[in-house]
Amino acid sequence: MRTVALPAQPLFAPRELSGDQRFILRSLVERDGAPRTAALFALGYWADCRVSDVAWLEHQHTHLTPKANWIHVGYKGGKARCLCIALHRIAT
Repeated sequence: MRTVALPAQPLFAPRELSGDQRFILRSLVERDGAPRTAALFALGYWADCRVSDVAWLEHQHTHLTPKANWIHVGYKGGKARCLCIALHRIAT
Protein backbone atom coordinates (compact mmCIF):
# COMPACT_ATOMS: atom_id res chain seq x y z
CA MET A 1 0.00 0.00 0.00
CA ARG A 2 1.34 3.42 -0.96
CA THR A 3 0.83 6.53 1.08
CA VAL A 4 0.20 9.89 -0.46
CA ALA A 5 1.88 12.86 1.16
CA LEU A 6 -0.43 15.84 1.37
CA PRO A 7 1.07 19.27 1.89
CA ALA A 8 0.03 21.12 5.02
CA GLN A 9 -2.86 23.50 4.47
CA PRO A 10 -2.52 27.04 5.78
CA LEU A 11 -4.71 27.82 8.77
CA PHE A 12 -6.91 30.83 8.27
CA ALA A 13 -7.88 33.09 11.13
CA PRO A 14 -11.56 32.95 12.05
CA ARG A 15 -13.61 35.59 10.23
CA GLU A 16 -15.83 36.34 13.22
CA LEU A 17 -15.15 36.76 16.93
CA SER A 18 -16.84 34.40 19.35
CA GLY A 19 -19.19 35.76 22.00
CA ASP A 20 -16.49 35.47 24.67
CA GLN A 21 -13.97 37.26 22.46
CA ARG A 22 -16.42 40.11 21.78
CA PHE A 23 -17.12 40.45 25.50
CA ILE A 24 -13.42 40.58 26.37
CA LEU A 25 -12.62 43.09 23.63
CA ARG A 26 -15.51 45.34 24.63
CA SER A 27 -14.46 45.14 28.29
CA LEU A 28 -10.90 46.13 27.43
CA VAL A 29 -12.06 49.12 25.38
CA GLU A 30 -14.40 50.28 28.15
CA ARG A 31 -11.75 49.78 30.84
CA ASP A 32 -9.23 51.88 28.89
CA GLY A 33 -11.73 54.73 28.67
CA ALA A 34 -9.71 56.68 26.10
CA PRO A 35 -11.71 58.25 23.25
CA ARG A 36 -8.98 57.19 20.78
CA THR A 37 -9.34 53.54 21.78
CA ALA A 38 -13.12 53.71 21.42
CA ALA A 39 -12.79 55.39 18.01
CA LEU A 40 -10.33 52.79 16.72
CA PHE A 41 -12.54 49.98 17.99
CA ALA A 42 -15.62 51.55 16.36
CA LEU A 43 -13.78 52.00 13.08
CA GLY A 44 -12.74 48.38 13.04
CA TYR A 45 -16.12 47.07 14.12
CA TRP A 46 -18.64 49.27 12.30
CA ALA A 47 -16.63 49.95 9.13
CA ASP A 48 -15.42 46.35 8.89
CA CYS A 49 -11.77 47.39 8.82
CA ARG A 50 -8.96 44.94 9.35
CA VAL A 51 -6.49 45.49 12.17
CA SER A 52 -3.88 46.42 9.56
CA ASP A 53 -6.30 49.00 8.07
CA VAL A 54 -6.72 50.71 11.43
CA ALA A 55 -3.06 50.37 12.41
CA TRP A 56 -1.77 52.05 9.25
CA LEU A 57 -4.41 54.80 9.13
CA GLU A 58 -2.86 58.27 8.98
CA HIS A 59 -4.33 61.75 9.28
CA GLN A 60 -3.92 62.48 5.55
CA HIS A 61 -6.12 59.45 4.78
CA THR A 62 -9.12 61.19 6.37
CA HIS A 63 -11.18 63.50 4.19
CA LEU A 64 -13.89 65.65 5.77
CA THR A 65 -15.85 68.09 3.63
CA PRO A 66 -19.22 69.81 4.06
CA LYS A 67 -20.83 67.40 1.56
CA ALA A 68 -18.92 64.13 1.87
CA ASN A 69 -16.67 62.37 4.36
CA TRP A 70 -14.48 59.39 3.64
CA ILE A 71 -11.34 57.61 4.72
CA HIS A 72 -8.86 55.78 2.58
CA VAL A 73 -7.88 52.48 4.22
CA GLY A 74 -5.91 49.49 3.14
CA TYR A 75 -2.50 48.09 3.61
CA LYS A 76 -2.67 44.32 3.50
CA GLY A 77 -1.66 42.97 0.10
CA GLY A 78 -1.60 46.45 -1.42
CA LYS A 79 -5.41 46.52 -1.47
CA ALA A 80 -6.99 49.87 -0.73
CA ARG A 81 -10.57 51.05 -0.45
CA CYS A 82 -12.46 54.22 0.35
CA LEU A 83 -15.10 54.15 3.07
CA CYS A 84 -17.84 56.76 3.18
CA ILE A 85 -18.53 58.00 6.69
CA ALA A 86 -21.80 59.53 7.83
CA LEU A 87 -21.15 62.06 10.57
CA HIS A 88 -23.99 62.91 12.90
CA ARG A 89 -24.12 66.04 14.98
CA ILE A 90 -24.62 65.46 18.67
CA ALA A 91 -26.98 67.91 20.36
CA THR A 92 -25.33 69.71 23.25
